[in-house]
Amino acid sequence: MTLAGDEIIRAHRLILAACSPYFNSLFSHGWDSTGGGAGGTIRVSGVRYQELKMLIDFMYKGEIEVTSETAANILAAADLLLMEKIKWAVCEFLQKLICSSNCFFLSRLADMYACPDLLESTQRFIQRNFEDVSRTEDFVELTFNEVESLIKLDNIFVSSEETIVEAVLAWCSKSEDRKVHLNTLFKHVKLTNLSQKCLEALKENSDILADKDALNQVESQTSTNTNSLSSRARGLNKFIVAVGFDSCAVEYLDLDRPEEGWNILTEIPNMRYGLSGAGLASYCDTLLVTGGVGRAGVLKALNRFVTYNVRTNEWAEGPAMITARKCHASVVADGKLYVMGGSDSQLSVLTAECLDLTQPEDQWAWHPVSALPTWHNGSFTPVVGTNIYLPVAYGADNDKIYDISRDLWLGWDSPGDGEDGHRISRDRPGVGQLGEHIYIVGGASTRELLDTVEKWDGERFHRVASLHHAREGPGVVAHDGKLYVLGGRGGDGSVEVYDPATDKWEILDQKLISTDQEYSAVILDRVV
Repeated sequence: MTLAGDEIIRAHRLILAACSPYFNSLFSHGWDSTGGGAGGTIRVSGVRYQELKMLIDFMYKGEIEVTSETAANILAAADLLLMEKIKWAVCEFLQKLICSSNCFFLSRLADMYACPDLLESTQRFIQRNFEDVSRTEDFVELTFNEVESLIKLDNIFVSSEETIVEAVLAWCSKSEDRKVHLNTLFKHVKLTNLSQKCLEALKENSDILADKDALNQVESQTSTNTNSLSSRARGLNKFIVAVGFDSCAVEYLDLDRPEEGWNILTEIPNMRYGLSGAGLASYCDTLLVTGGVGRAGVLKALNRFVTYNVRTNEWAEGPAMITARKCHASVVADGKLYVMGGSDSQLSVLTAECLDLTQPEDQWAWHPVSALPTWHNGSFTPVVGTNIYLPVAYGADNDKIYDISRDLWLGWDSPGDGEDGHRISRDRPGVGQLGEHIYIVGGASTRELLDTVEKWDGERFHRVASLHHAREGPGVVAHDGKLYVLGGRGGDGSVEVYDPATDKWEILDQKLISTDQEYSAVILDRVV
C-alpha cells in the first residue's frame, strides 16, 4: 500500500486499518485502489508529509516524539486520521506548555480539533492570568466576540477594574474600525469599581471623547461614584497544590472555584520516580522543589533545585544545593528557603542550608546554617515566629526546633497524652499549622493507620477531633482559618477540612486524582 501526498510512504493496508479508523472506514466502503493487486495508492490531503510519516512510523513502532514545534501539526494529522489516543496524548502534552504567549493559539487549536480538556485548561489559564494575557499581542488580535466574551466574565482575576479598561482601550486602538465597539465593550466594565482618578482620566481619553455613548457612561458614573464594588474576581487567587509520592503530576484545587475539582497544573520535569522524597515549598506564585531522587536510583539523592511559576507556566533550574538530600525538611521563612536534614544513599544528612528568595534570581545562592544535632526525616515544618519546628516523622528521631534569629538548634520537649508523657508516637503523620498552633495528623503505629489528631498550643499537645479516615502521610495546608488534609495511604484520595471553631471535620466532594498514596501539599498564591 502506498500513501501519496507530497511524497510517497509505503505501508501495509492491515496496519493502517488496525491503527486508524480513517483508513479502516476507507477500506471498508469500497475503496478502489489504483495500481491493482494487493497494493494500491491513497492520496492523503490536508496533512503534511512529515507528520503523516511520524504517525505511520508510530503505527509500526508504538513511539512518537512530540515537541513544542511539532505538536500542533501532529494534532491536526491525528485528528484527520481519527487517532484519538494520539490526540489525547498531544493535548496532555500541550497542557503543560500553556503560557501567556500561546494560550489564545492553544485555545483555538483545542476548539478546532475538539479537545475539551485542553480547551478547558486554556480558558482557566486565561481567566486566572488575565493581567498578563491582556497585555500580549495575541490579545489585541482577538475578534470582537472573543474580547466581549472574556471581559464580561465575573471570574477573571484582575488586581483592579483598571486592568479591564486598559485591555478594552488597547484592543479598540488597534484599528479605526474597532472603535465602533467601544461603547458595547464599556458596558461590561464595572465602572463602580473604578477610582475617581481613573474616571477623571477616562473623560480626557481621546477614544472616549469620540464616542458619546461611552463618554456618557463615564460621566454618569463620575457624578454618582460611591466606590461600591461590583462583583469581579480580584486580589489573590489561592490554589492548594499537591503532589503524590510516586507522581510527577502537580495537582491543584482552585480555592475560589472548588467546584471545578482537582486538575493537573503541570508536571515536575525529569523526575524519574515522581516526587519520591523531594521537598515541596512555595513562595508567592512560585513552587519550589528541592532534592529527591533521579536516574541513579531511589537511594541516591539529588542536589537539584527547580522552580515553577504559575503565572508563566514555566519551570526553571535554580542553583544546586550544597548537599544532595531527600526526605528532608523544606520551608520558606521570612523570604528564605530552608532545607534541613534528610538522607542520601541510606546515610543521614545532618547539614542545613538556606537561599534568599528576595534576591534577584540571578543572584540566588545557597548558604550553610547550623547543622542538625540529630537526624531528621520528614518534609513538613511549621514556622512560629522565628522558630522552625521539626516534629519526628519517622524512626527514633527527636523533635527539635531551629531558632532562625540565633542560628541555633533547640530541643522540643513536646509534652502530650502519649504513654511517655509526650505526644503520641507515630510514623509519617501529616503536619500542619493554623496561626501559632501546630497539628499532627494521622500517621501509622505498628502498621496500623491512625485517625488521631493532636494540637500544639505552645505548651503541650492536646487531642482534638479525629479524622473520618485514618491515613498515613497526608498533605496538610491551612486556608482561611481551616486545616485541609489531603490523601495519604488509606485516605482513598479524599480531602478533609477541620474547623477549629467547631472541632469538626468535613469531607469535601472533590477527590485527588491519585489515590492511596502519600502526598505533599502547599498553598500557592496566584499574585496579581
